[in-house]
Amino acid sequence: MADESLLQQQADAWVKVAQTCEQKLARAQELRQRLEESWSGQAAQQQCAELDRMGRALRQASEAARENASAWQRVCDTAAWARAEIAQVLQEWHQARQLAVAEHQRQVKQANDELRQWINTPVQLWRPKEPDLTALWNPYAGRISDIAARAAAIYDESRTRLKHPPRYDPPPAVGAEPAIAAIVVPKRNDQPRTATQQATAEIPIEASAPEVSRAKQSSAERTGPKRGVPAVLGRTSRRTP
Repeated sequence: MADESLLQQQADAWVKVAQTCEQKLARAQELRQRLEESWSGQAAQQQCAELDRMGRALRQASEAARENASAWQRVCDTAAWARAEIAQVLQEWHQARQLAVAEHQRQVKQANDELRQWINTPVQLWRPKEPDLTALWNPYAGRISDIAARAAAIYDESRTRLKHPPRYDPPPAVGAEPAIAAIVVPKRNDQPRTATQQATAEIPIEASAPEVSRAKQSSAERTGPKRGVPAVLGRTSRRTP
């Protein structure tokens, strides 16, 4: 059988949980009343709604904790009752056993005394039948079984009363960083590019002078000389009239 002190600790712990929830509920209700009197607007309404949600969770948690404390207290009281009842039955059994054994010993002594009166020898010709201790124990064992069955039934019924207080998830604090899972970093290929970025990407950032000259020369070779312009840049010819 479980130790009643451990069961009592369970009941006391749930009482403390209920008291803590009730204290926080009173504090939340006080804050809401002060907030409603001194603040207005959409932000105030959101804050009041959050305090209401907190209050409902605290009230439900307090009720569940009180119910659990009552259930565990009943289990504790039942265990103490069963232990005391079984101890009483065992005490009665030991007394009955001692009486039965003592009565048997008295009968044996009486039989021996009667024989000595007729025969002047210590020889014992017969002995009284020993008591049936098993048959004597059976009624007490039945009472103990009944007590244990009643205690088990109360324990099972109390377990069905146990509840899990609702979980309360507070909103994120002001200025807190969002969760990492909520941050989505777009890939480089997914970022749109402006027309300026597109044009700039096609021009070498650090092109040397020879590379620029070669680029111009290859462009001139592809397109050919313009009409009225010398094919070789930098060379001019003057004709005398």
